[in-house]
Amino acid sequence: MGGSKDPKTNSASNLIVLCGSGTSGCHGEVEKNRADSRRDGLIVSSRCDPASVPVLLNGTWWMLTDDGDRIPAPDPQ
Repeated sequence: MGGSKDPKTNSASNLIVLCGSGTSGCHGEVEKNRADSRRDGLIVSSRCDPASVPVLLNGTWWMLTDDGDRIPAPDPQ
């Protein structure tokens, strides 16, 4: 909860649709496992540009773009 005046907060590269709430479903799993979620790009620090953070989706690494697309990304490990 809370807010931000930073335009990156609601950019397409910073948004992923998850089922459930912060305590249930996929969203709940992301919140409960924050270290893994950060590693997998599902949680991005407010100090980072989300368009520069790869995200692991269904076993494949992607870069999310600000126009709502995704492009393949190399495995960051």
